Amino acid sequence: MLIAIIKNTPSWVFILFTILLWVGFKQSKTRTVKITVSLILPIAMLILSLHTILTIFSDVFISLSLWIATICVACYIGLICNFSTVKYNKIDKHIEISGSWLPLILIMLLFFTKYTLGVLNVLQPDIITEPSFIILISCLLGLFNGLFTSRGLVILKSIK
Repeated sequence: MLIAIIKNTPSWVFILFTILLWVGFKQSKTRTVKITVSLILPIAMLILSLHTILTIFSDVFISLSLWIATICVACYIGLICNFSTVKYNKIDKHIEISGSWLPLILIMLLFFTKYTLGVLNVLQPDIITEPSFIILISCLLGLFNGLFTSRGLVILKSIK
């Protein structure tokens, strides 16, 4: 069955996977970037997850509420743990972000969560309406996004 799933996966998914892998790997190295560039990843991940919440689940209110609540908790944890060091250079308005493997892990977890949702939506659409499944996926997506959001907030905080 796994081979059939992979064979029926559109080719753009493999291209997206490769791009996300490359972006995640780049996050593992210390780098200097513009502030706007550094905020693209947290914003993109929020948009992707919000799209999932709004399009996959029938009970949008519950899934969206859980997603937002989990984002808040995970963001708070991310700010306390401070997973990356950010230094702002006021002269050239760039920031230096310390390398971390956490973004790659979060990107891959988010990708495979969305991929699994897509497969389940085709093979077992009834499971997506199960309350426990909605809770699990909403909270997982919220966790990933909360950690990304905390990183974005650390970046914004560094420019003050």
